Amino acid sequence: MGKTTQIYGCFIIILIGSNFLFSQDYSMDSLSLNIGSTTYEKIMRLEDSAYYEDDINLLRKYINLHTHKAKKEKNNIEIARSFYYLTFIEKDSTALAYADSIAQFTLDSDNDQYPTLGYTLKGKIYYDNGYFN
Repeated sequence: MGKTTQIYGCFIIILIGSNFLFSQDYSMDSLSLNIGSTTYEKIMRLEDSAYYEDDINLLRKYINLHTHKAKKEKNNIEIARSFYYLTFIEKDSTALAYADSIAQFTLDSDNDQYPTLGYTLKGKIYYDNGYFN
């Protein structure tokens, strides 16, 4: 390997490394590659941002990442948390199914918020759609 090839190789490594070090924007590709080291808090912040920016396609990608990580780690609370925004962006019957799933995944949880959140979201969906007497 020649000296020129080594210089170009070092330059490329430095260029790629500096992009990761100084970039504040997390792309889906980098998050997917680092799913094990990406925290749930980081994923939830990205979900929040996508939701408030009304970027539903990006939100779905973050939700899929969140769900995949939680299922891989067998973390039922995080699986339930990954379904949260789906209760807002899906049609009524699908949203109800996700609210039910939140309750079911956390039925035996010691967490103070679950499964209550699933039942509350289900009640909100019924109320918003006039499904009450």
